[in-house]
Amino acid sequence: MKVTNNTTKPVTQPNNDRKKNFKTAALAYAAGAAADNSITTAYNLTINNAIARLIATAPEPALNISAKLQTALENSKLKNTELIDIAKFNSVSQNAQLKKTAEFIEKEYKNHPFSKIIANCDNPLIKNFLQKKYNTIAYLLKEGKNAIYLMTTNKILINSEKAGFAGFHEIGHAMNRHLSHSGRFLQTIRVPSAMAASIIPTVALLTNKRTDNNPPENFWQKTTAFIKENVGKLTAIAFVPILTEEAMASVKGQKLAKSVLPKTLMKNVTKANLAGFATYIGLALVSGFAAYTGNKLRDKIVEKRKG
Repeated sequence: MKVTNNTTKPVTQPNNDRKKNFKTAALAYAAGAAADNSITTAYNLTINNAIARLIATAPEPALNISAKLQTALENSKLKNTELIDIAKFNSVSQNAQLKKTAEFIEKEYKNHPFSKIIANCDNPLIKNFLQKKYNTIAYLLKEGKNAIYLMTTNKILINSEKAGFAGFHEIGHAMNRHLSHSGRFLQTIRVPSAMAASIIPTVALLTNKRTDNNPPENFWQKTTAFIKENVGKLTAIAFVPILTEEAMASVKGQKLAKSVLPKTLMKNVTKANLAGFATYIGLALVSGFAAYTGNKLRDKIVEKRKG
């Protein structure tokens, strides 16, 4: 009688499927993230950069906008808030000017609760990365494409020769911090809001699309499915606290400007405020669109490779 050998080799198909699924997920995530980043970067280099240039409305030297800003600061009833006009650094070389400005930015990062651990790290790669960031911010300030209120060190940095009118808005930020409970709260959650705008697209890219045949079963799956289905809207909504605080600062700064500037110059303050606010509105909308597009591309790649 012939004995039949029923012994078979171990099935390897599941392992192959897992490897294929992992490669698909990795490729899809990379493509989606690249699309998201490319759209945001393209916006920053074109439209956002053009809007930022509108902030740099150079006041007439005879106006002495620096003195006007100082008077507005005194009218604001703020205490211990220092206005630093980096235009006064012009007596030193350009490199020294940027270095001196960057030092204020670095001190802020080293004192801010959300960045001080990393900013005080001794790792040379991290230190080099952050130094480039400090220098970039310092350069934008020097060119008049930005003005900034440093929350933890309570200082306002402004180039009065190139973007003096934006200084009133920055005083408004200081007023939000020290004279408004709601303004202080919005500033406190500003960094978490910005982090959420980055985390939300990441969660969507790491989550597989749910179908009627594969519905979410627990709270975590339901949450990630909701984020994935609404990633564009949620990313844009994450900017709402930032936009609200920015609007509050502009309103307060506008009122201060009226107390020290003639009516003929108020349009310049309005222009600077609107340009600054437009950069945030644009970033919110583009971030939402980029997150949506990246997520859609990711899902198409997964469907194509599985099909």
